[in-house]
Amino acid sequence: MIINMTEYFQGLHDCRQQVITGDIYCAQSALMLFEIDPPASPYQEGFRDYLLQCDKSTDTNFFWDSL
Repeated sequence: MIINMTEYFQGLHDCRQQVITGDIYCAQSALMLFEIDPPASPYQEGFRDYLLQCDKSTDTNFFWDSL
């Protein structure tokens, strides 16, 4: 499977921005939506992967600051 990394990293970046601004304040709740409707694109995979890392991290606002 070939993944479009540009779309993947855009998903990571957009999710990070939503966490920082407070649009997403509970990673677990957001992840439940991906359980119901799995990611269907590289963008959604990146978005979900950032949420997974936020769920494991204690400092969700600054996880993967380099993105």
